[in-house]
Amino acid sequence: MGGCGESGQKAEINGGPGIPTLDEVMAVSMDVAVKSVEPRLEAMKWCVHRYNRPVLMTSDRPVSAWRHQDPGAPPGGVGVETADAVRFPLSPRALLLLTSEKAGSPSRAADHRHQAVNDETGRHCQHFVVATPE
Repeated sequence: MGGCGESGQKAEINGGPGIPTLDEVMAVSMDVAVKSVEPRLEAMKWCVHRYNRPVLMTSDRPVSAWRHQDPGAPPGGVGVETADAVRFPLSPRALLLLTSEKAGSPSRAADHRHQAVNDETGRHCQHFVVATPE
């Protein structure tokens, strides 16, 4: 006895193609990530900033794209293509910082002070933040 979506067959809707299965949706998502996002991340400069104390937070959405405030920037949000930097806390003492060529040097590319990184992490979270009790 199969539940919803367990038969492996797509349900037809108004004679058109059916609702994609979860496997099909995931396959398309991975295809987009590999073909579109990965080359952009690979082209960025990668470095790890280390902190002497456990000062970084993380959350349910730890990766953040960042760009300088610029009145001439394209409208809309910041994504991998428009970001000056992508920040990802690896641990309470380490931050992975990816910077774009257009941003210049890593020091100009993003504010990697732990307060700024934590503020951004807090703004992007949806459900929870994890931090050391210091």
